[in-house]
Amino acid sequence: MLSHRNFMVTDAVAISGFPRSAQELFYFIPTGRFPLDPKQVMDAARKRHSPTVVLVDDEVAAFANIYDVHLGEYCCTGNVIVDSSKRGQGVGSYLLHCMEQRAITEYGATEHRLSCFASNTRALTWYSRMGYQPFAMEERSNYLGRPEMILHMAKKSCPGPAC
Repeated sequence: MLSHRNFMVTDAVAISGFPRSAQELFYFIPTGRFPLDPKQVMDAARKRHSPTVVLVDDEVAAFANIYDVHLGEYCCTGNVIVDSSKRGQGVGSYLLHCMEQRAITEYGATEHRLSCFASNTRALTWYSRMGYQPFAMEERSNYLGRPEMILHMAKKSCPGPAC
C-alpha cells in the first residue's frame, strides 16, 4: 500500500542507500559524493521545501522535495529518487503526483517544473509520459567533470486526483 508523509531525520539512512552508482547519485543530488551518506540526504532536505517520502507498506521507497518557489506561479520538484527495488510499480508516479499537489496547495503553483539530465533517458521518457514538456536546456558538468545537458521541463498544474 502506498502512502506519503513529510521526510523525517530517520528516513535519511534508507534514502542514502537508494543510489547504486555515482551516476545515479548525480541524477539525484548532482553535488553529492558517492557513496551517499545520511548527512548528504539531510543537507538536501534542509536546503529545500516540502521534503516528502513515499512509503510502501510503511517502508521508505521514494523521496523528493520542492525548490525555486514562486508563490502563485510555479515551483520545481527536485532530488527525485525511487528505491530501485520499487521502480516500475507506480511509486514514482505517486510521488510526482504528491509533489504536484503540494505545489498547488502549499504554494499556489499554476505550473510545475523539474529538471532532468539528458543522459537519464528512462526518467526523461517517464516525465514525458507524465505530461512534462521541455522548455529550456543548459550545459552543466557531470560528476566526472564532463559536459552534460540538463533539460528543464514543465506542465500546467491540475488540482485533484483526476489529473
